[in-house]
Amino acid sequence: MNRLGPVRGLACTFVLVVGVARAGGNPASEALRAKASAHTYNLEHDLALAAFKEAVAADPQDPDRIWLGGPDGLFRSDDQGETITRLSSTPVTALAVDPHDSSHLLVGGSALYVSHDGGTHLTAAVTSGYRLSVSALLFGPLGTVYAADGAAGDPAGLPLGGRGVLSSRDGGRSWQNMSAGLANLDVASLALSPDGQWLYAGTIDGSIYRNRLG
Repeated sequence: MNRLGPVRGLACTFVLVVGVARAGGNPASEALRAKASAHTYNLEHDLALAAFKEAVAADPQDPDRIWLGGPDGLFRSDDQGETITRLSSTPVTALAVDPHDSSHLLVGGSALYVSHDGGTHLTAAVTSGYRLSVSALLFGPLGTVYAADGAAGDPAGLPLGGRGVLSSRDGGRSWQNMSAGLANLDVASLALSPDGQWLYAGTIDGSIYRNRLG
């Protein structure tokens, strides 16, 4: 990957866009929080709403369906957040939905998972075996998917993640590292250029890197 430089001027706007889920500015998330503030929920529902602070993904084919992820697991709503169903207790830090098949879901946390039934069942992906700290997931062109692995620590203070950018050519079942040339492996966000020719990675130190695809 080639470094484009530190965040200054217009680059700052770009990083804010690609890092929006991490920063808590996800439009779907904000809409749900607004909805939550306007309703009275029972205790179980309130706990579920509190648990999705890490990741939100919308169904590209059904405007009423969203997936929510956080330390308490993976959740789904089929009515814009009015009711929420818990699908898994696996902690979630990132989500992505296949734009062409909404039953195909990628889930990230301390590992990577793939689902072909909308999250009802999660299958652990094949990776290096090291624990991850997935900060972003992205469906790219030609069936390739990408994951950002930021640096973090577990509750015991042991390091995890920090392996840069991973890619998968089989829909998320297996992953390979593609971080050659990436000086900072603490990646927080990913984005594609409009023509799908470039993958951009934003790192915690404020740098932006890009890699030509294909």
